[in-house]
Amino acid sequence: MQYLHRVFDGVRDSLRHLPRVFEAVEDSLQQLQEVVEAVSESLRYLHRVFDGAPDPLRHLQGVFEAFETSLQHRQGDFYAVKTAPLRLRQVLNQQVATKS
Repeated sequence: MQYLHRVFDGVRDSLRHLPRVFEAVEDSLQQLQEVVEAVSESLRYLHRVFDGAPDPLRHLQGVFEAFETSLQHRQGDFYAVKTAPLRLRQVLNQQVATKS
């Protein structure tokens, strides 16, 4: 009889955790729904992009080329900022050499 009481106590303790389990499952389902909505929105956007393009692959290639060009410009900006102290030192050295 004592064994059955311990079993039922264990079951009762397990049942107390069920609301938290259900909340975690509900949160996971909510996050999954948000992911599905984001993917759906992305697919709708791609459909709008390709719908008016005469050659969708060529249009996509143009999008990627524009993105690549933008990255190259950003890389150039980064290089300019990175090398600015060196160029400033060179200019100052030239001015000092000119005054001497």
